[in-house]
Amino acid sequence: MDSNILKKNKRTSMLYVLIFFILLAIVLVSAAVLLKSFGIGGNLMTSQKVAVIYVQGTMVTGDISTGLGYAAS
Repeated sequence: MDSNILKKNKRTSMLYVLIFFILLAIVLVSAAVLLKSFGIGGNLMTSQKVAVIYVQGTMVTGDISTGLGYAAS
């Protein structure tokens, strides 16, 4: 009877170890994807990106308060 209990405990602990490593792999892959999407990792200085900002309305020069529907240069 003791050998059955030991086998069951061994299978249970092996299952927990397997689940732990699967979850660890998921976390590491997710972290790598997030870091790559934010541009972290690899060649940071050679990464050339262009940002596109859509502006709707009148563009004027000078300081204008925000929220008035004007885009200041």
